[in-house]
Amino acid sequence: MRFALAALAAAVCAQERAPAPSEPAIAVPRPALASVRDNAHAALARHCGSCHEAHQPTANPKALAVFDLDQPDWPEHFDERRFAVALQRFASKPAADKAAFVALRDAELAARAKP
Repeated sequence: MRFALAALAAAVCAQERAPAPSEPAIAVPRPALASVRDNAHAALARHCGSCHEAHQPTANPKALAVFDLDQPDWPEHFDERRFAVALQRFASKPAADKAAFVALRDAELAARAKP
């Protein structure tokens, strides 16, 4: 009997225990930064492109100095203050366009915060 209990105890101890999950069972996939930038670029072009796209005849030199949507590095010109100002300007825009810009802000700030 003792042998059976000892064998049972050894078997139980030998079993690998599953590690505690460090993440939720269902992880929500995060869109790639490039996709987020593309969506935000489209929204910004619709609402801000007349001033912030150098190829437009209505382009404003002062606006282009802030950011130019024709340049590949346009997202890098946003800092927390510029994101806040732009978000105020998006307040009356369609919800999908505002959401695209908020996603850009969140993704850019998160990417910059990583070491």
